[in-house]
Amino acid sequence: MKDAQQMPQKKFRYPQELLDVINREAEFNNRSSNGEVIHKLQIAYGLKKKEEERKIEGV
Repeated sequence: MKDAQQMPQKKFRYPQELLDVINREAEFNNRSSNGEVIHKLQIAYGLKKKEEERKIEGV
């Protein structure tokens, strides 16, 4: 993967409820919020196999 400084940037708007979930999941999985979004998108688009992940209760 490219160095973060070399990756294209794009701004997105998230509903607060979704942003809260992303932030909680990122903290729980020891990732940045950006890293969590990238991880989930890679799985959703089949670019990465889904690993056994710990899940936050209620999410």
